[in-house]
Amino acid sequence: VELGRSCASLASGGRNAEAPWTHLLKAINALVKGATSALQTLPANEIASPATAEGLLQVATPLERLVELLRSASDPSARDLCVAAVTDLVLKKLKVAAGRQDGERQVEESDIGQTIGCVLFGQKSHISELFRVARAYARLHADTSETESESLEELRELVPKLPLELVPDAWVVSEQLQQAVLGAATSCGLQGVANEVLNDYNEDSSPSAMISKCLGRLSAYHRSCGVPGLVPLAISGWCSQWLSSNQSAIKMQDLPEYDLDDEEQMEGPPAITSELLAKVAELLPSCWGDEVAVPAELLDLDAFEHLKWRSRLTLLAAQEPHADVVALLRELQSD
Repeated sequence: VELGRSCASLASGGRNAEAPWTHLLKAINALVKGATSALQTLPANEIASPATAEGLLQVATPLERLVELLRSASDPSARDLCVAAVTDLVLKKLKVAAGRQDGERQVEESDIGQTIGCVLFGQKSHISELFRVARAYARLHADTSETESESLEELRELVPKLPLELVPDAWVVSEQLQQAVLGAATSCGLQGVANEVLNDYNEDSSPSAMISKCLGRLSAYHRSCGVPGLVPLAISGWCSQWLSSNQSAIKMQDLPEYDLDDEEQMEGPPAITSELLAKVAELLPSCWGDEVAVPAELLDLDAFEHLKWRSRLTLLAAQEPHADVVALLRELQSD
């Protein structure tokens, strides 16, 4: 129906040049919805029966033709290239499920950035630029300059209110933050990242010395990985995970609803952990690099349930080589 409306709108020569493409996107959105639903009903890692395979390929054929139509434009927009990349990924899944294409091959590091960049932004992006572009999109989407996850700030404000037994040990936090960054670098396929974790300390060492060493290591990781945004997103991810893992225990506490002022701040372990988190928060803005721009037309896809940002992330997350990178991207507030 939507494809028919698109053709009618195009043939009518109306003043609204976007109308045919809007109907075309509605048609693609409906087909992607159908394909996604069909794929979700299949048992994991099993080839479909001949009858089911035939049904999957019947969905694939019109999708292929619509993608060709999108790409046939003399100057396709980033939005249209983005939709084409989404459809290509869905088509690949359909053909794999139908037994018409080999399973997913191992994706090289450069390919991960290119695939994710095309699906999210309609442009190939090397992994070194991917997080900055995603941050720019998130800021454009939210119409604000504050798009990073609030998990780090939330944890920092929570620590002074927690009973001592729930306060995360500062030395342990320091080590785990470093491990989170190194793990993220590995997930992105990065080579040559400084791989030392702070392990030359003990609980008798000076808190200020521990914090200084931790900040030094995080800065070294940022410089050696060459990927702006990786350190902030990895740290945000660790904080989100800690908050999620301890959510039940925290809810059982009778915590003050107001923020504690300086005179009420607890001393000892909570003060050290809070200071560590505050210093890390001060470091992170310098780990993003220069601002970049993304086409505003990408926001048009928010109107289509199966083409919008969150749906594109979900589609990518189902691909094993992309899942860990998508987890980092989800730390940006963009939906």
